[in-house]
Amino acid sequence: MFSEAHTSPCHNMSSRPASYSPAIQQLLDEHEPLRQQMRELIKEAGQLLNSDAPAQDPEILQALLTLFMKEQKFKLQLELHSEKEENGLFTLLKKEMGDDFGPVQVMEYEHEEAKRQLAVFEELSSSPSADAKEAATHLMDACQILLLHFTKEENVLFPFAENALTPQQKQQLFCSFHQ
Repeated sequence: MFSEAHTSPCHNMSSRPASYSPAIQQLLDEHEPLRQQMRELIKEAGQLLNSDAPAQDPEILQALLTLFMKEQKFKLQLELHSEKEENGLFTLLKKEMGDDFGPVQVMEYEHEEAKRQLAVFEELSSSPSADAKEAATHLMDACQILLLHFTKEENVLFPFAENALTPQQKQQLFCSFHQ
């Protein structure tokens, strides 16, 4: 019997493979520690946001400073991960699929939006008249964007890349992570 699924060249392009190449697996493995940090940041930002104390209360400002230091640690790890995607995986996929490849455009947009939200959090947090609750909102927004972003990568982009890239391209990607 004729089945469109069997005739489409893209049918299996986004199905999850049984295993990933070392490069894609490395990106995937980096998600969970980042995800755990984001959950902690969301929890602490939420506590700050839900506090009954005024935004300028010394305890709130101390909590904001603590949150800022945790965000800085998180951001360093996130930047290392994002660089691998932006300068490695995304670049390789755009070269293979074209600059207007929709899934990569979405991923790049989400990277930029999360970076923008983190920058606003940092700017608000470092202001002498810091509004801790507004700052916390931007941090929570960045984390929510990234949590959804990770899910998209894990369910769509990584399986697609694993199936679409050649073994040589995947090896090149892995080597670029370790230069």
